[in-house]
Amino acid sequence: MKILLDNQELNIDKVNSLTEILEEIREDINDKIISEIYINGNIVTEEELINFDLNEVKSIEFLTKKSIRLVEETLTEANNYLPKLKKGFIDIANLFRDQEIIDANEKLQLCLDGVKWYTGVLMKILSLVYGENQEISEIKKLEEFNTLINKSLDAMEEDDWNLVANILEDDISIYIDEFIKLNNNLLEHIK
Repeated sequence: MKILLDNQELNIDKVNSLTEILEEIREDINDKIISEIYINGNIVTEEELINFDLNEVKSIEFLTKKSIRLVEETLTEANNYLPKLKKGFIDIANLFRDQEIIDANEKLQLCLDGVKWYTGVLMKILSLVYGENQEISEIKKLEEFNTLINKSLDAMEEDDWNLVANILEDDISIYIDEFIKLNNNLLEHIK
């Protein structure tokens, strides 16, 4: 089997599984992160990798990026996304005020998926940037934001659409502005 890391062929002795190769690659890449994996020329995820039979694999290629570059790309992507997320919450608030509940709920789910993506990314980035000494204020902002999300969900259960709209438009949008500032600070910190 041909094993490549950033276009360089590797000699790995006695391979028992693709997971073993992945673990060895991770040990060798220090300040990098695996960005893409190709098996027999086809891109796969790490989760898909374990489903391949070792005997069927003729080549496996790993492409990496420096961790800091990946963080920078992710923060830049978040900078583009967060203003859209804020607008989405404001639009949803207006839908709730107009009693367009089904449409508002569908769009709210999309926004909540976006929040889930961003908060997951943010936690990973904070741990990379600050290590074990994560900034308590950022973690506290995330917890407060989650409390607001829960408060809006509680108001939805009570069919209090105006309260839901007010929380989304007034409170949550303020936190998104805070996340935009945090994002910019993190970008400055890593440059």
